[in-house]
Parts: sequence; structure tokens; C-alpha cells
Amino acid sequence: MFGAQVGEALGNVGRGMKEAATAIAQVHEFDDTNFGKGAHNKLMPALRDLQYGADGFMGKSGENAINGFSSFQAKVNETIRKYGEGLSPGALRKYMDAANASAEGVLNSAMVHVSGERKSWAVELGNARIAEFANNALVNYGNPDEVNKNIAAGIMELRSTLAAQGHPAEYIRQKELEYSSGTHKNIALRIAQSDAIKAQQYINANKKFLSGADQYELQGTVGKEAEAAEDRDAALQFLSGQGRSFDDAPDAATSAVTGGTASKPGPTRDKAFLLGKLAAGHGSDHVTNLDGSFATNLAALIQDAPEEIRNGLGIGSGYRSNERQIQLFENSDKTGKWVAFPQGYVKPNGQVARGSNHTHGTAVDLTYNGARLDKAPKAVLDYVHQNAARYGLRFPMGYEPWHIEPSGGRDGVGTVVASSDRVTARSSMPSYNDIEKYLLTIPDPKRRDRVRQTINTQMELRAKQEEQNVKAAKAELFRFVETGNDPDDAPFDLKMQAGMDAMASARSFYAKTIEGPNIPTDEVLLRDMRLYAASNPDEFAKLDINDYRDRLSKSDARAMTDIQASAINDARKAREEGVNITAAFDMAKNQLEAVGIPTSGAKRSEEDKRNLAEFQNALYAEIAEFKKANPDKKLTPTDMYEMVTTMLMRGVIKTPRSSFNPAAWVGNDTSNKEGWLFQARKLPEGATWEFTTKVTDIPAPVRDGIKLNLEQKLGYKPSDAEVVREYVAFRLHQPSPSAGARAEYAKRVQDQQERERVLGVRRDW
Repeated sequence: MFGAQVGEALGNVGRGMKEAATAIAQVHEFDDTNFGKGAHNKLMPALRDLQYGADGFMGKSGENAINGFSSFQAKVNETIRKYGEGLSPGALRKYMDAANASAEGVLNSAMVHVSGERKSWAVELGNARIAEFANNALVNYGNPDEVNKNIAAGIMELRSTLAAQGHPAEYIRQKELEYSSGTHKNIALRIAQSDAIKAQQYINANKKFLSGADQYELQGTVGKEAEAAEDRDAALQFLSGQGRSFDDAPDAATSAVTGGTASKPGPTRDKAFLLGKLAAGHGSDHVTNLDGSFATNLAALIQDAPEEIRNGLGIGSGYRSNERQIQLFENSDKTGKWVAFPQGYVKPNGQVARGSNHTHGTAVDLTYNGARLDKAPKAVLDYVHQNAARYGLRFPMGYEPWHIEPSGGRDGVGTVVASSDRVTARSSMPSYNDIEKYLLTIPDPKRRDRVRQTINTQMELRAKQEEQNVKAAKAELFRFVETGNDPDDAPFDLKMQAGMDAMASARSFYAKTIEGPNIPTDEVLLRDMRLYAASNPDEFAKLDINDYRDRLSKSDARAMTDIQASAINDARKAREEGVNITAAFDMAKNQLEAVGIPTSGAKRSEEDKRNLAEFQNALYAEIAEFKKANPDKKLTPTDMYEMVTTMLMRGVIKTPRSSFNPAAWVGNDTSNKEGWLFQARKLPEGATWEFTTKVTDIPAPVRDGIKLNLEQKLGYKPSDAEVVREYVAFRLHQPSPSAGARAEYAKRVQDQQERERVLGVRRDW
């Protein structure tokens, strides 16, 4: 029984062991599954990162995607292997089952991506080739065969690319037309960069390949530019092929002379034209002896006048001999005002007269319908006076509005105008009649108007360019002279470009620099230039300061250049300052007349004119000092009155009798000259200034005020000398702009005192 029980027990144990083994196997299976899942869970983000990470495969495109698939596949396998390391065989099996399924999905997605990118790559390559063919056509725009070959190749590539994308035939045909039109349009635009006319010719030749939209766009750009270029070419061709003809002059070989009845050879067509304008009873020498450049410019001015003005303009007097000038002068009042001094006559100021410009063939008296020009209608006077400057001419004397001359100075004194001693650009160009005759050959009226405008523009540009060239030549000439060179040693081309007037000015400048480093300023000229700048800053800005270098000190020439720059940069400010200057000059007239400085009148002496100019220049300097000291203050009439009154204080200029012997400055060895304070601005070397103001020179209201103040201060009625002394002190110490002149005067006094001190020491020694 015991044995049977043991056997049964052993049987139960066997059954238990089998059940335990089963349980253990189940536990291992469970663990393998969990370990496999854990590894697979780690694998999934790694695979996603390979797909979509920073450098993920699914982010690659085109050729990169195709070339990168094998590498991506290897990375997937390597990642699966990596996360399976260390797993038990059972867990590895579980992991690999899941990993392989994931890998299959990842790789399938990658292959789909590669397939799509293969198509995109093909499209990209096709588009690049299409663009390259278009670029090749553009680069070879000058070779029609190359252009057509590249456009055809581009169309073939476009057709293949679009067909591969599955586009319908109609869509492909439309894109081919757009491609061809766009390429031809770009070629036309490229040609237009250098030649709009050739670009328009290209457009016309390839119009059948251009879409309506591209044709419209090109017409608005290249078309308009081509029109302008054609107009410009027509204008330039006309201007370069034809000068002024004077076809409306009598024949060059026989020109009308005295009374229009006789004839004899005429030297040039311009003078022949003027001979046809000569008044009856005048000899042909009135025209034939005119300066050549002057005659050409004058003839051009008349010829370009409107027909109704041109037909009436004439020459009443031109060249005349010096003998004839003497006759006219002797029958005049002999002041030189109405009839110029003949050549060789000594003027009241001691100068030897150069003679009338008529005697030099550089002056003409114009008529209209046989009468003196001042009797002509306003339209006639306006034309000749407003247009004269364009032809290098001017009317220098307001009291003789019929007298015309070349632009330039009269006797080198006090005239501020642009200088001209050459045939101007406008005078050498076709006349308006010549232009209109040419324009009538253009059938299209719109184009005719455009060409007319272009011709006029080109003539203005040429005239301005000539002015700039002459101005640059003058500047170069004076730089040459300033370095100590004789202007006659300048290069020939430079002298010709600068002109005779500039050469004369340069020679004078050179001679004066030899005499001394400081060229004395012509006060009348300086005043005229300042008035010109004040009254007409726009025209003053056009002046060439080099024309006046022989009559201006270096500092004054620099000051005029600064004023000119100001007029150019800020014309409004220049006009405002000009108003102050002219107002101050006008205000001073009565006070100047009161002290004996006439401001107008034909009988003024040269000294009167010089005194007036010196005063006005001093007043100008005072106003400049005022503006500098009071930049935010407006100049008032009271300020102007104070300036004028102060500068007209009387005094004595004491000049040593010998400027070359300092010892002679001792004692009374001086020459005394009465004057005004404004003359203390520019005292001669070694000269001093002393006030000699009289009590009667003091304005009554001021004099009475000073007397009252002194009486209250002194306790008795002051003497005239005390009143004068107080007045002078009051004028010299008040905070007015006369500080500039006072400072210069004070410095000269100090210098003189120092000289006297040194001389005293030498004498004692």
C-alpha cells in the first residue's frame, strides 16, 4: 500500500513538473514578446527620424532623392540591426517580425517618394534645358541662325517635358507659342539697350513669332525709344551735314551796295546778307569792314528773326573810319557821352581813347523799316534785345537801344557781361528757315514736330557745350599764367579755345602780376558785379569770373566766385540778399548827394563814379559783416541808415610823400586828402586816417540829443568840438556793422603807430 502511495505521489510530481515547464515556457514567451516590443518601440522614432528628421530622406528632392535611396535603405537596415543587439533569440524573433514590417512600410514610402522625385527631376532638367536654350538664343542675338536653332531646340525640350507630365496637346501648343514670343521679346529688349532702331527692326522681322501682348508691351517701350532715336538721328544728320546757308542773301559774287543800284564782289554770304540790309546812301564798307565773327553773329540774329521782324530790320550805320568819327565828335558836345572819343584823343581822365567800336568794325546801329530801332514796335525791340546774347551780341548802352556790339567789355571799365569774340554755336548752325525747309521733307506731321523739337534741343545742348569748353579753356589758361608763365607761351589749341578776349585779359593779368603780387581791384567793376549778382543772380551765375581776373584782386575774385556759387546753389537766398543790397543802395542816394557824391547824371566825373563805387562796395561789406554777426536778425531800414551815416563821416587821409623811404614818414612830410570813412577800407600803404567831422555834419536830431546828454553829464553846455568828439565816439563804438571798416581802420592805425615807434627808436639810436 505504501509503495502504491509513493508511486501515485511520484506520478503527481511528474505531472506538476510538466505543468511547471509549460508555465515557464509561457513566461519566457511573454518576456520575449515584451523585449521585442520594447526594442521595436525604440526603433520606430529612429526610423521616423531617418525619414523626416533634419536630414531625412523624405525631405530630399530630385537627383538627391534618387541617388540617396540606396544609402537610406542601408541606414534603415543598420538601424534595425542596432536596436536588435542584445536580445534573446526569442525576443529577437519577435522584434525582427515587427521591424521587418515597419521597414517594408518605410521603404515602400521612400520608393514612392523616389518615383515622384524622379519625375520632378526630369521636369527640372527639362526646364533648365529650356531656359538654357533661351539664354543661348539671347547671347547669340546677332546671329539669326543661332537664334532660330536654339528657339527650336527649346521648343522640342518644352514639348517633351510637358508631354511627360501628361499635359494635353492644346496646352503644350500654347506654352510653345509663349516660349517663342518671350524669347524674341527678350532679344528685342537686349538689342534696344544699345540700339533701339535695330531692336525695332528685329521686332518687325519677327512679328509673326510675337504674341499680341508682347507686341503691345514692346511698342510702349522699344517702339517709343526707337521713334526718339530715329528723330535724334535725323536731327543730328541734318545738323552735321549743314551749316547756316544764308540762301536768302544776294549772290556771294555780287552783293547790293550803295542805294541798291550798284554791285561789286562780296567776300562772304553773311556779309552779303547784311549788305542787303544796309540803308540807302551808305557805302558797302559799312558792312565789308565789319569784324568777321561779329558780322556772322549779327547776320544770324537777323536771319533767325520771325519773318515780319526780319524783313524790317536793317543797318543804319556799321563800320566808319576814324576820320568820320572825328567829324561826328567835333559836331557833338565832346563829352564822349553821345559820340565816342576818336582813336588817339585824350579823355578828361587822362586816358587815351581806343575809339568807337564802329571804327573797329564791331558795332552796328540797327534800324526798323528805315527808322531808328527805338521807334520800332515793342515786339521788334523785345526780339533783338532778348535774343542777342544767344548770338554773342549785346546792347551795351541803355540810352542807345539801337547800338549792338559783340559781348565783351567797353574800354575795359565797369561792364559785367559774358565775353564773346567768336562765331557762336547758334550762329554757325542752320537758320530757322533752313530747319523748316528740311522738316517739310518729313511727311508725317507728328514726326515732323518731334524732329523739330529734337533739332532745337540739340542746338541748345551744343551751345551750352561750347560755353563749357570755352570756360574750361579760360580756367586752364589762367592756371597756366598763375604759375608764372607768359600766356603767349600757352599751347596753341588752348589759346584758340579760350579766345582773343581771354588772351587779352590773361596778358593784362600777367603784366600786373609782374608789377606786384596784389592786383588792385577796379572798384566800379566790383560794384557792378555785386549789383548784377543782387539784381539778376541767375544770369550772374553764368558769368566766367576769369574774364575779370586782370581787374580784381585775388581776394575779391575769390569773393565773387563764392557769391556765384551761392547764386547757383540757392537762387532764392541770393535774391533775398539782393533785395537788401539794392534797398540799401537806394536808401543811401539822398545822403550821398548831400555830401557831394552824385549818384547819377551824364556830367559825373570819373572820380565821382569811383567814389560812388567805393562807397557801395564798402556798404556791401558792412551788410555782409552784419549778416555774419547777426545770422538770425533781419536787416532793417534803421540798420541801413546807421551804416550809411557812419561811413559818410568826414576825415583826412594822410599819405607819406615817399612810400619808399620810411624815414620820410616822420613829422609832417605827408600829403593830406579829405575823404569819408568808407575810404578807410583800402588806404594806401603807410597812410593813416583822421576824423575831421564838423558839428554841422551831424544830423540835427542826433546833434541835439548829444548836446542834451553832455550838458546833463558835464553840467555846462558842451562846445562844438566836444559834441563832435562824442559823436565820433558814439559812431565808432556802437554795435553796428561798421565794425568791419573800423577794425580795418584800427589795425592800420596800430600799424602806423608801430612804424612811428620803430622810426623813433632808430632816430634816437
